[in-house]
Amino acid sequence: MSIKDCIRKLSLEDTKNKVPSYDYGLIYYMSSMVFDRISNIYDIDWEECLEAYFFNEKGQLHIYREDDVLTAREFVETENLTVVEKKYELANSFKGLGSSVVVREYLEPDEDGQMYVAYKRMSAVALGKEEQNG
Repeated sequence: MSIKDCIRKLSLEDTKNKVPSYDYGLIYYMSSMVFDRISNIYDIDWEECLEAYFFNEKGQLHIYREDDVLTAREFVETENLTVVEKKYELANSFKGLGSSVVVREYLEPDEDGQMYVAYKRMSAVALGKEEQNG
């Protein structure tokens, strides 16, 4: 199975209905940014939204503007994918969520058999050692 088989286009209405099934949201508005647990994101201003990511261990919704219209794609992870997982430290303003964001890179071979990153997405927020023990 290729990465392309894991991605599908969604209508904006379908996307809005799926948002609560994800764990975290990163939303870029025209004048601000929100990064939090879905349970703490109460109202999404779709008119002001430039781009958004909603994610969990199993998938991601990516919403973005294309020709000034919100477009959505959903990635649903399947078995038998080659995955590399990396952690990136969160900015201090987001340390209340955890210590780092977990990013999965999905690798596929090119026409010469060389592996390349075909898709990249956030999958979780990792807690620091103090938070896990505390």
